[in-house]
Amino acid sequence: MSFRPLLALPLAAALGLAGCSQASGPRRTNADFQRVTVTLTAGDTLFLRTGRGNVTVEPSADDSLRVAGSLSWRGRERQPNDVGSKSQPVAGGYLVCAMFGRAECTTQRYTIGSRRSMRFGGADDSSVDYAVQLPAGVHLEIIAVDGNIVAAASAPVEARTVNGDVTVVTSVGPVRAETVNGSVDARMTTLSGSDSVIVKSMNGNAFVFLPESVEATLDLSTVNGEVRGEFPASANSAGPKKSLRTTLGAGTTPVRVRTLNGDVGFGRLDALGRSSAP
Repeated sequence: MSFRPLLALPLAAALGLAGCSQASGPRRTNADFQRVTVTLTAGDTLFLRTGRGNVTVEPSADDSLRVAGSLSWRGRERQPNDVGSKSQPVAGGYLVCAMFGRAECTTQRYTIGSRRSMRFGGADDSSVDYAVQLPAGVHLEIIAVDGNIVAAASAPVEARTVNGDVTVVTSVGPVRAETVNGSVDARMTTLSGSDSVIVKSMNGNAFVFLPESVEATLDLSTVNGEVRGEFPASANSAGPKKSLRTTLGAGTTPVRVRTLNGDVGFGRLDALGRSSAP
């Protein structure tokens, strides 16, 4: 999978969903809101989108993709009528979406309903959590707004949220992981291809862990924080750093780690995935 820019979720829509008023009353759940079981092969991509809710991905025991979407909401017994779901085969893989308000969801575009469109339907305090079992070698592209992403994979991963943490562990990178309000931890035991590794936050820590034998060009920076990790002697100097650039081996893979408010760090993983924490 050649990385393209992650989908730009319209800021007004993101703020509209994140800023909605909350309903009162007990919280209710429909654990069978969305169920998907399909066969995917190595090299396919799962495209998963949700406006509000956590995403957890773990390896599948076979070649079946299994997705369980659980809807929860607060207030009346009847579930909100303006929260829906979408799942379908697409070129190169499979698409799964949580549809909030007047939503649009394709592999190229994901929009969510504004506060105005959702005000009377009950979606203001709704969320859809996803639990995914992912076959070996299947790529991931996850987009969320309010929620954490935790993904274990065996192929390249792209993951983005606005409000939440992103944690990605894969046996085959590269990884592109981004958040606005939260921390990012991206770990790869091997790398394939020539695509960049990109790890970004605005308000939180941003850490990357790469194979011991990695050939990479590291570019790490922060505004309000420090650069931490194990670097070649030539890259080290006394005192805290706000940025660091250095080359490991032949410098084949560009690795960019950024945050505004938080620390950035680099660590190495052995063949078993064990790390030296930055």
